[in-house]
Amino acid sequence: MNGIAYRNPEIDSDSCVFRCGSDMSGKPVMWGFPKANNFNALFIGQSGTGKTHGIQHMMAHALNPSVTWHITDIKGDFTYEVFRSKGLGSMVPREMIHTMDFSYVEGDAALNLLRFPLFKEAGGVFMAIQEVLGILKQYNPSFSRKMEGYISQIMEEVYEDAGISHDDLASWHKEMPTLLDLQNKVRDIIRAIQTETGASFIKRVKTSREKLSEVVTFLNNAGSIEEGDGSREHLCRHAEEIRDVMEQLLDPRQLNDEYYADWKVETLMSIKDTLQSMLSSKLFSRQFVSPKRGKINVYKISGLSPTHQQIIMRITFNRILATSIAEASKSGNYDDLMPRHILVTDEGKHANAMSSSQMGPLSRVATEGRGVGCGVWCGVQSIDHLSSDVLESFATRYVTNVSEASYSAMKKHLGVSKRDLEALLPKVNCLFSGAQTFQLIRPFA
Repeated sequence: MNGIAYRNPEIDSDSCVFRCGSDMSGKPVMWGFPKANNFNALFIGQSGTGKTHGIQHMMAHALNPSVTWHITDIKGDFTYEVFRSKGLGSMVPREMIHTMDFSYVEGDAALNLLRFPLFKEAGGVFMAIQEVLGILKQYNPSFSRKMEGYISQIMEEVYEDAGISHDDLASWHKEMPTLLDLQNKVRDIIRAIQTETGASFIKRVKTSREKLSEVVTFLNNAGSIEEGDGSREHLCRHAEEIRDVMEQLLDPRQLNDEYYADWKVETLMSIKDTLQSMLSSKLFSRQFVSPKRGKINVYKISGLSPTHQQIIMRITFNRILATSIAEASKSGNYDDLMPRHILVTDEGKHANAMSSSQMGPLSRVATEGRGVGCGVWCGVQSIDHLSSDVLESFATRYVTNVSEASYSAMKKHLGVSKRDLEALLPKVNCLFSGAQTFQLIRPFA
């Protein structure tokens, strides 16, 4: 396929509208992104009633080369094998799916927390630091204000060590530091305080150690040192630098780095332990992965703890929204008829956690995404999983069987009558709204 996303042959190529089912009289019901007021879609229904089935079919019919999908897959419902078992294999080819496997043992994917989008609109180094602070607080609920101040300063230095400056956009294209670099920096500072030397000196010692290693490697590989080939000058230059550091070791006056004099080792040790816990999970230290444009990017997180699932989901939602904002700003195209990115989550508890505040990742995508070409498709078991503000942000709604206890809430927030809800049959019909009013339809029939 030469990297070109699959185009669904059943889609009207001019309007990107497709048949999503038929009403009770057999009349076709049409839907497509251009027909919706925004790109958000809400799927409500108890387990086993056809909610996930609806997400899978809607997605398969909505595939378009201009749209990149991001699915946080908790139950393994979005593999090629599952699509094929639903009769959707021809619409969702295997090569359309890009799976990133996050797990503790045999996973092949990890996220670099210190990487940030290379657009100024995404916030650069400053926003990267804020994102890491948020994640550290999830790993360590007792993460204090003092620890925040420490890690903010340390992260700035880690980026500086990598040659990256917040104010120099050209430097953002250099290789990004990693969580391991951050942990090593914390260890260096702890060592500097404990030995009463100074972090800048520790850094010079490390650099000299690296140069000494280069010299050893050079000598091991070189057959002989010939006059005029530059080898002698190369060795002498390294030797001079190493000697300077050794002389400083013998002169206490050179070790007067007061920058970290007031920092507490206990606080730094707590930061180091938190970072070590994160690295031990392998979620931030394996091969770093990135989503592929125009594909169905499946973030496989079924084997993770709920806490780690939530962290991966929050990072994904925040980064994709930031990318959408940057892409819209760069292109100058706002309020397009088609989205650039669609995020999908099919678990009510996680949706609830990410929308519990107005600044939650799901809340932000749902309320801010339309203008920058970003939307969220959300599957929940109960309407109570989402706040009223977030519920109002879904232009498209797909309802299967819900518990009788939620009838009043469905009436209040979505305007669905008890009679309509009682007419629902599991995996047979659904209530569908692509605009304001609901209608009872047989999905994809």
